[in-house]
Amino acid sequence: LIGNENDEKSIEALAATVTKNFSISQRFYKLHTKLLKEKNIDSIFLLAPTSELNRVKLIIEQASGFLYYVSLKGVTGAANIDIEQVKSKVGMIRELTDLPIGVGFGVRDAATAKEVAKISDAVVVGSRMVQEIENSNQENLIQNISKLMQELREAVN
Repeated sequence: LIGNENDEKSIEALAATVTKNFSISQRFYKLHTKLLKEKNIDSIFLLAPTSELNRVKLIIEQASGFLYYVSLKGVTGAANIDIEQVKSKVGMIRELTDLPIGVGFGVRDAATAKEVAKISDAVVVGSRMVQEIENSNQENLIQNISKLMQELREAVN
C-alpha cells in the first residue's frame, strides 16, 4: 500500500499519533481508500460487536466491495456466536448501507453457517479450515477439506 518514500514517512508519523486523535485516523482512511480506489482495489473494513454507531458510519463511508462483520469478541474460532446479537447488529448496519455484509469469526460448523447465511450476504470460515488442515495428513487433507467445504456449502444453499 505504500507507494513511495513520502507515503511511508507519512504513515510512520500517522501511526505514531493515530491512537491519540480520531480525526487523524479519519484522514488515514480517506488517504488510503482514495489510493486504493485509484487502483481499482476495494477497501474491506472490519466491523465488530463493539463498534459504535459513529465508527460504523465512518467505516461505511470509506468501504467498498463489502463489509466484514466480526461476529464475536475475542479470538477467531474460539467461541460460539450469538446469532440473535449478530442479526441485530447486521440489521443496524444494513439500514446504513447497500454494501454486502460478510460475517465471520465463530463459524465452525454447517449449522452455524446456515444461520449466518440467513442474515448475511457471505459466510466467512477461516479458523475451522485451518483446524481441519492441522488435523489432517498428506493422505487425507484434500478429502477432509472437500468434505468440510461440501457440508458448509450445502448448509448455506
